[in-house]
Amino acid sequence: MEEAKFIKRTAKAARLDVHPTDNAIVINYEVEAVILADNGEPMIAHSKRCQKNIKVRSLNDRTDIEALAVNIMERCKLITPQKFHELLQLLAFLQTRAQDAQFVASIAKAKEAHQQQQSLLDHGDATDTAKIGDIDEYMDLLYEDHDKKIQGTSMVLQIAQNPDNLEEMIQNETLLGCLARVLRDEGLKSMELATNIIHVFYILSSFTVFHDFLKQYKIGALCMKIVVQEMSRYDTWQEKMKKSMKKLEAKPEEAEQMVVRFNDQCFKQESLLYVAVHLLLNLAEDTRVQIKMKNKNLVQDLIKLLDRDNVEFLELIINFLKNFSIFAESKDEMKELDIVKKLVRLVNSPPDEMLSKVTLGLLLNLSFDRELRTRIVELGLLPRLMELAQTREGSLCVVTSILFNLSTDDENKSHFNDLDCINAMMEEIYHPSDEAATMHVLAFFINLAVEKKNAERMCSGNGLDNLINAALFPSKAHSAPPNLIMKLIRNISRHDGDIRKKFTPHIDALVDAAVSDPTNESMLVEILGVLGNLPLSKNILETYDVLGFIAKGLSPATYDDDIVLNLIILVGSTLCDEECAKLVAASGIAPDLDTILNTRDHDDEMVLQIVYVYYKLLYFEATRKIVIGSADTMDTMEYLLRLANDDNPVIKKICNGALEIAMQFDEEIAERVKEIQFEAHNGGWINAMQGANDELQDGNHFYDGGDNYDDDGGNFVYDTSDLDRYGPGDYDSAEEDELDYDAGDWYHQ
Repeated sequence: MEEAKFIKRTAKAARLDVHPTDNAIVINYEVEAVILADNGEPMIAHSKRCQKNIKVRSLNDRTDIEALAVNIMERCKLITPQKFHELLQLLAFLQTRAQDAQFVASIAKAKEAHQQQQSLLDHGDATDTAKIGDIDEYMDLLYEDHDKKIQGTSMVLQIAQNPDNLEEMIQNETLLGCLARVLRDEGLKSMELATNIIHVFYILSSFTVFHDFLKQYKIGALCMKIVVQEMSRYDTWQEKMKKSMKKLEAKPEEAEQMVVRFNDQCFKQESLLYVAVHLLLNLAEDTRVQIKMKNKNLVQDLIKLLDRDNVEFLELIINFLKNFSIFAESKDEMKELDIVKKLVRLVNSPPDEMLSKVTLGLLLNLSFDRELRTRIVELGLLPRLMELAQTREGSLCVVTSILFNLSTDDENKSHFNDLDCINAMMEEIYHPSDEAATMHVLAFFINLAVEKKNAERMCSGNGLDNLINAALFPSKAHSAPPNLIMKLIRNISRHDGDIRKKFTPHIDALVDAAVSDPTNESMLVEILGVLGNLPLSKNILETYDVLGFIAKGLSPATYDDDIVLNLIILVGSTLCDEECAKLVAASGIAPDLDTILNTRDHDDEMVLQIVYVYYKLLYFEATRKIVIGSADTMDTMEYLLRLANDDNPVIKKICNGALEIAMQFDEEIAERVKEIQFEAHNGGWINAMQGANDELQDGNHFYDGGDNYDDDGGNFVYDTSDLDRYGPGDYDSAEEDELDYDAGDWYHQ
């Protein structure tokens, strides 16, 4: 093997953010390191995610933000010129935040938590400074007694904490083998010794290039054994603690000392568990390794650790579980172990902002499972999530994603009954704070609007007026897509009563928007969907030449099927009285409907809407002759006759209703309907007899003639009592009523 000559490092992909507590800009970037041989050829290559903080001192309202941004970019080459405006926005945010008294008060608590994390990783005697040249002496200590081994591992840990020493350490196979042997033989006996050794391996695991060396010594398997043992030890401690506290009820001072000792033991154990679990998390970058961990019940062990109180340790555990939750097998195991119940306290009363963020990230991944969504609602997390969304701060994008997932279940829609929260979230549509969060909020409301009570809450006050204005007259700074806002309005328009009355002042604007700009198809299809749910007066039809617009749109190759479908629905909605029916009769739309019916007879939705239009045409005297009464209309009636026994029950119901009307005005059609009835009855009788013969051996001699035949003469029974329910637009498919994303695109990693 060629000897390494030098390391070439390259920094790339800088991403800017603000520090959660300090007045500092955080630069997240990736360093790609390539170890080159003497001949310049790369030997080993790996990348590492790094972070750099740029502290901004004495930031106040008089600071020149633009000049400060220029100065920062001159000093830090990681920030490219393209990031200037983003840097300017972050500095402006820091300037505003620095004046927030509540934020200033939270800094002390955050720094205390940071010190707690550092204490989890602080091991060894800081008075002795380890040197890489003395590593053989420290290795000799690993063959001595217990105290010497602790001293030796502490020195090795100090050396490992310097990244420049890692390459030499990884090439020292004797050292690594010795550390692995001591961990295997005595790691289960000494908590301090195990903590030092695992911490060394944890540092190595931070670099992907060293993972193969750790797998060679089976460090992951050793760590899992230690984690299981420490959990068992913790259970034993708790049992002893309970017994001791009962005995010391009359001795409060001794009981207090007992609690102090117990907490000290727990802290030392959590220091060990922190580095062990973090090492496993690093190794789990390899999916094959993660599957092995899952098969060894690591998910179950991690869920048990959620009962701990150490904030930094909980963040690590939840991050690990979040990685596992991406895989269906692990998610199902979490469901069986009722993980949502464990997360309730962390969501309702989070001790730390960062812990709250990672917990919500895990909850988002879990919310793609229907049963887990039901569990989230059952455990009362919905009010807390609505409260977090109402604040429009922190993890708004994640919270709104969870709420969207919950809103996809019909049984959950009625639980979103907090009017104040709905109004606050509606502000995200009018004044977006985050583009992704705005899209989630829109999708969330689109689903909620299917429920009438939710639609009423959205329309309360000036809610509907604001939505229509935002869709039809978007401001330049508005980032919410107008077509999605109109989709929300479309779902609201599905409901009758007071909601539909509120649309009356806006019908002119909606019709004008559709007629004046027919090229914006994504917007047009939603506006047509809204108009298809509303009654249009004769004056509106004449003023804007709506029927001429529809006739033009129904001509071949004008629009795609979605717009054509909504135009047909709109024809049905215009047939609301005799006056409007006369306008439809004069428009010459019927032949276009026949053409569409013949070319798209495979599309049940299209057929359904056209048959409904025929039913409405037959209903009014002014339009009845369009369907019956001439040789040109016989093709239409023949098609209706063929659909009388269609497999789709809704098409069949409306078609039979239309034929029942036609039979009253055309004897020839009445005779044809009777023939079809007779054929259908005979066919049913023959099938019944064949089925009866086949079942004689089973002793079943009874035939159920079905609901379409009466007991007297076998006449075909037309049930039209429910036809009034199928008003214009009531046939929109579920895919159009709700906005539903592919779950795989929203996994939070």
